[in-house]
Amino acid sequence: MKTLTGSCIYECFIKKSRFLTNASYVGSYKEAEFFFEQHFSRTATHNCWAFRVGSTARLNDDKEPSGTAGKSIFDVIEMNNLDRIAILVSRWYGGVKLGSGGLVRAYRFCASECVNAGTLIDVVNYSYLKCKLEVSYFSLLNNRLRKMNHVDLLEEEFYSKFVVIKIKMPCNNIDLVIRLVNDITKGSAIWL
Repeated sequence: MKTLTGSCIYECFIKKSRFLTNASYVGSYKEAEFFFEQHFSRTATHNCWAFRVGSTARLNDDKEPSGTAGKSIFDVIEMNNLDRIAILVSRWYGGVKLGSGGLVRAYRFCASECVNAGTLIDVVNYSYLKCKLEVSYFSLLNNRLRKMNHVDLLEEEFYSKFVVIKIKMPCNNIDLVIRLVNDITKGSAIWL
């Protein structure tokens, strides 16, 4: 799966109708809702959209004929194997009817061009681990964790003889991080 690194915009005219497409990374259903609220155009004839965040996906035709707009936008998400993405296509009717097939092609084209204008990266799913270890092991562990890709030390709570840490890592690195912590602490770390 891939996602956008940020936001992107694409604008075009098709048979006198203006299409303005906004796409963005979204991390949750709430972020998708907020994105649509921020980019919704009150002057547009239609504001059609689709998004996917994990197993949650929604689409909307906004008074275009059923299946012509939201589904076409969502098809772009599926064809490009995208996740954590929201796409909104605003259309200002220009006086020339496009027909169902024309609408499908127009919305799919606009969504696709917008995604192509952005930068795609692989989606990384994260897990979190919390453990308690002796303070004497912290410096070495911290240095080793910093050298690992996509692994971050999120929290450090120091006490007189121990420290409690929270580690963020890609799901596929959980075993590696646990092994590293256990090796450095000689198995004395307590997982919380």
